[in-house]
Amino acid sequence: MVTVSYNLEDSDCDFVLYNSNGNEILRENLQGFNSEKSIILHNLASCTYYYKIIKDNNVIKFDKLIITK
Repeated sequence: MVTVSYNLEDSDCDFVLYNSNGNEILRENLQGFNSEKSIILHNLASCTYYYKIIKDNNVIKFDKLIITK
């Protein structure tokens, strides 16, 4: 499980997780300006993933997430 903590200027954004091939594998809605959301990732293999925080089709954050087991 990973916990996403966020402080957004706008509410109602999406957290989108991609595998190393660029395929979308998870999308979670982030609601509220200041909050946390726990996302269960136990079914994902050890790998480097990439995520975006998206608001109205605009990327406001892009980074990587490394999962090791």
